[in-house]
Amino acid sequence: MINSTQNNTSIYPTAYAASGQAVEKAPTEPQTSSLYGESVTVSLSPAAEGAKTLASMALEITIDPAVHMERAQVELKAMMARLGMSADTDIDIEILNDGTISVEGDHPLVSKMEEDLNGGDLQARKLRNALIGAHTGSVMMHIGEAVSMAMQGADDNPSMMETYYGWVKTVADTAKDSSFSVSFSNGEILGSLVGSDGEAYSPGDGLTLPA
Repeated sequence: MINSTQNNTSIYPTAYAASGQAVEKAPTEPQTSSLYGESVTVSLSPAAEGAKTLASMALEITIDPAVHMERAQVELKAMMARLGMSADTDIDIEILNDGTISVEGDHPLVSKMEEDLNGGDLQARKLRNALIGAHTGSVMMHIGEAVSMAMQGADDNPSMMETYYGWVKTVADTAKDSSFSVSFSNGEILGSLVGSDGEAYSPGDGLTLPA
């Protein structure tokens, strides 16, 4: 069942900052170098400053689905508490590859949860980001495992390189079409990718290099 609306050939373009810490803005004042004897003033362009900020942000980002699922569990419990829902309520959530989130359960407020997750509610945004992060991270890990297998296969059998490349592309396209299914029961949250055939799988499952 994964965030922001994209077409069917791409997964969400942004990842969730797992550290939850603000990124410190890169300094904009001139910097001095002592490499030339006399001091030399160096001014960075706006583009260079932006690149430095993005580099700092990269250190704050993780694709590990386990990190996002842990955050999703915390945020889901917080949302349930805000809505007055019992912590032992079973809930099923699906994140589609276009960013749409559906919520199902026997509690009458699950429709409110779904509305908040899809409607830009500020308090629901952390949960939405965590769910999408778990979805995106799972897709990337699945593709990454295929790439690793293809590289090893090409090292062992160079004549199959093009075949392995085509296989990786197929794996990637299939993974990006997968939704992300999340279940919450007994206070714990579990998630898995779901293929177009409706079968759940974890990153790396079912991958076999073509013969």
